[in-house]
Amino acid sequence: MPIALPAAASLVDQLDKKVMILLRDGRHLVGIMRSFDQFSNLVLEETFERRVVVSASGTSHYGDIPLGLYVVRGDAVILLGNSFFYSFIYFFFPHTQVRSMPTLKNQKAILSLLHRRKLLHWKKRYRTLFRRP
Repeated sequence: MPIALPAAASLVDQLDKKVMILLRDGRHLVGIMRSFDQFSNLVLEETFERRVVVSASGTSHYGDIPLGLYVVRGDAVILLGNSFFYSFIYFFFPHTQVRSMPTLKNQKAILSLLHRRKLLHWKKRYRTLFRRP
């Protein structure tokens, strides 16, 4: 029976292995875990941020942004796992260059435009339903 290690000590098994980390802000980081401390702060080597974008047609693409050596604050980590298991998920998505992917700013602009159109639609509908005689 394996011995259960408390808190940050359980990260020993992940040292010098490629891991995938999901952060609180929604970013996915993939890199080789080199070190950690008692607060679960992590040091990753050969790190890249993986971004997945779903286009308007419904197709998904992903791109990698190289970050190099990266320090991750422990309280920002939601999920840490072996990247081998997560590589199967991305096998079905085509890999694209990050330069050709829409930026987050453009995605927010598109969403706000759609939201405004939806609001205008409901405002027109509201005016026709509750028009004063």
